[in-house]
Amino acid sequence: MKAIYVSVRLFDPNGQEHLKAGQVYGGEVRLFVLKATDVAAGLLELADAIEASESELVSIQYAAPVTEFLSEHFDFDVDLQAMIKDADNLGEICVSPVYSYSPAEDQPTSIGVFAGLIDAYDREFALESDRPYAGQIGWAVSVGETCIAALKALLADLEQDQFTLRSLEHFKDACDFDYEAYAHEASIKDIIAQVKKEKGTLYSDFFSYEKDED
Repeated sequence: MKAIYVSVRLFDPNGQEHLKAGQVYGGEVRLFVLKATDVAAGLLELADAIEASESELVSIQYAAPVTEFLSEHFDFDVDLQAMIKDADNLGEICVSPVYSYSPAEDQPTSIGVFAGLIDAYDREFALESDRPYAGQIGWAVSVGETCIAALKALLADLEQDQFTLRSLEHFKDACDFDYEAYAHEASIKDIIAQVKKEKGTLYSDFFSYEKDED
């Protein structure tokens, strides 16, 4: 078991009730820490917990082992070490305080396709490769009526193809995807369009990397 952190955006249908007069609820950001066998297992457990709370998962900003945590992965001060300790001692999902945000002026309509950047380890390829393979990075695009449905479809597809997920970044509705920020990855727009037609999960070309000798 290892400690996993997941930085997310959520929408709580009762969120407005917790704000002061004059404030308008548009959603909230939270940081979760939990113990799991791997990142995929941690994401599945958290997804089930969010569904049980009747909140809506809007996006996953970052998800990885806590050893990979950087301050820019969560915009607010948190005592990560205390959260890790509580997750270890209590065996529960630990969560940061609520940090709410106002609704966007222009809210795009969901297209039922979600995209994110994954770092994964191809177990089958690693056995066959004669190179010092350590993992690969690329875009994953999955269909789902909700972010959780698309996430579960992605995780199931990765497991079927014998991939171990190491991290997931910026997994969100493709209607909110900033194509200009990723102009170097021209194929992502085509993959999103293709997934809308064919359903399921598709991937961009992967960039493979080798073990860091340092």
